[in-house]
Amino acid sequence: MQHLILAPGEEIVMRGRADKQAMCGLFWIFLVVGVLFGLFPLPVFLMYWLSIKRVAWYVTNKRLVQTKASWIAPAVETEEIRWSNIGEVRAKKGALLDSIFGTANLLISDTGFNSIELKFVGKPDEVRR
Repeated sequence: MQHLILAPGEEIVMRGRADKQAMCGLFWIFLVVGVLFGLFPLPVFLMYWLSIKRVAWYVTNKRLVQTKASWIAPAVETEEIRWSNIGEVRAKKGALLDSIFGTANLLISDTGFNSIELKFVGKPDEVRR
């Protein structure tokens, strides 16, 4: 579902969400840790998965936009950084899960104090370009 209003002449170049394979891997890690240590981490994983599932990001020819759907109301929170304002793009790779599935979290900062973090991005080098 697209929650993005485009300006005249603006078009979506790339879109994405958290990588599905990485999220499945995270589920199995939670499950194994729960079995080994007698914990029941499924509710924690479910809340984390649902919070990431409601986030989508779009790369247009003019800006980077991240949308977060509301839990209850049909509202959408939007963060955006125009290409001309991007100051830094950093990839943060975790040790285990990101290495196995080839994902990373991308932190995009503008020239001010704003930043957008894209979590569990599959093929992060392609998105960085």
